[in-house]
Amino acid sequence: MSRRFLILLILSAVSYGSNFWDYPIYILDEAKNAACAMEMEQRGDWIVPTFNGELRTDKPPLHYYFMMAAYKIFGVNPFSARLFSVVMGILTVLILYLFVKRIVDEPTAFYSSLILISSLQMMIQFHLAVPDPYLIFFITMGCLSFYYAYHEGNSIFYYLFYFSIAMAFMAKGPVAIVLPGLSIIIYLIIRREFNIKMFRRIHFWEGSLLFALLVAPWWIAISLNTNGEWLYGFLFDHNLNRFASTMEGHRSIPGLALVIVFAALLPLSVFLPQAVIMTWRDRIKSPFLVYCLIICIVFIVFFSISRTILPSYPAPCIPFGAAVLGYFINQILVTNEKIKRSMISGAFLLVLSLALPIVGYLVLKNDPLIADLKNLSFYLTILFVGAMVGFTFLVRKELLKAVYSYLGSYIITGVVLLYMVMPQLMSKNPVSLSLPSILASSKPVVSYKQTNAAFTFSLKRPIRNIGSPDELQILLNTNPHLILLTRETHLQGLEKFGFKVVRKWKDLFENPTTVILEN
Repeated sequence: MSRRFLILLILSAVSYGSNFWDYPIYILDEAKNAACAMEMEQRGDWIVPTFNGELRTDKPPLHYYFMMAAYKIFGVNPFSARLFSVVMGILTVLILYLFVKRIVDEPTAFYSSLILISSLQMMIQFHLAVPDPYLIFFITMGCLSFYYAYHEGNSIFYYLFYFSIAMAFMAKGPVAIVLPGLSIIIYLIIRREFNIKMFRRIHFWEGSLLFALLVAPWWIAISLNTNGEWLYGFLFDHNLNRFASTMEGHRSIPGLALVIVFAALLPLSVFLPQAVIMTWRDRIKSPFLVYCLIICIVFIVFFSISRTILPSYPAPCIPFGAAVLGYFINQILVTNEKIKRSMISGAFLLVLSLALPIVGYLVLKNDPLIADLKNLSFYLTILFVGAMVGFTFLVRKELLKAVYSYLGSYIITGVVLLYMVMPQLMSKNPVSLSLPSILASSKPVVSYKQTNAAFTFSLKRPIRNIGSPDELQILLNTNPHLILLTRETHLQGLEKFGFKVVRKWKDLFENPTTVILEN
């Protein structure tokens, strides 16, 4: 084990593993995914995913399996739900380092992995109990395996590629085939090597069989168990409709995917224009960088066309963007080449780093639920200090010290945010605030029409949902005393059943208002 490998192992464990157990499962996607795995584990069901007892068609089951395994060992809690997301983050860093070291050189691999570790977006991503960490890891391993197999002629890595894409498919579906596949096709077309012989060279038919053997059993089982309902809901509602129309308010606008990728690669993304120019200049001697750039472009263009987007959607291309930047940094250090527009890039980062704590302060101040925590935004001034130190080194033409200053300040900021800020922010969510009184009551808990998804995970059981006044009346005939969870938009008409509002809070980071009622 080399010294650099050990450094990356420790830093990635510190960065991605910081305090992931110490704040509640609350964010909508986390709550639904963690609760779905909980319900499957409670039933001993490895086939049919459900949330609140109803079929959940959002995602295939790979991440549920990892969560279920953790629940069996450590119990149902945030630690278990997020544990393997953290593991996937650490493995992504290490696999990037090992492959880039073989394909390019060790310094490039080291800088690439450091850039990935310092990404605040990736720190958050690998802290979430969602399928994206699994998708990112397996797409990274799969695409790197393909390139290595193709250029080194090692068939074992082709099979690792097909295995990885199968696992990525089991994490999130068709996107795991479409985007890596399109990237590879474009790369081979550019090399003028996309032909019939190529299919034999990459063991396409054997690999397709391996893919089918890994994927088909669950897809057949879920189709039979749900009479095709899961398959229809997943393919049409959560894939085609997400691409063709805006869902859940996550509207995409032109250029947003590029902004997301740029933000995810901060702080060194300020050098992206120079890095892309260098990649094009060195395209003959360094085809790997062209390959990485193609993957980034494919993801950015695809999610620029898509009508629905979240910051996690383009995330699988971030490791490849980090490799492009890592190569750029190493080449500048090795050749002592003058960095064109470096002062402009450094100055831009300085201004951006100054703006972030101000924006954070205004965001917190304008949310009544967390306005009293507005001063937490000043932890972001660590970024400004790092940017000032880095800019000073840039002026003195000490690039390596500047790079370490930039990356170090982002890693420190991420760790501080996860230990000092996230627990305080998340403790303000309406589920955590209302949970003690709900648990102290002996009354049955039901939801009316719609409520915060995190209640299901927090109560560690499905919550019966009442969909209409008539159904509520029938329930009250047998259970006259209830705790009712709903949203403010559904309050009309409940007063006639004797319900009174006990507490209500606006959902943290969301528009709805959660309401707790008793009769």
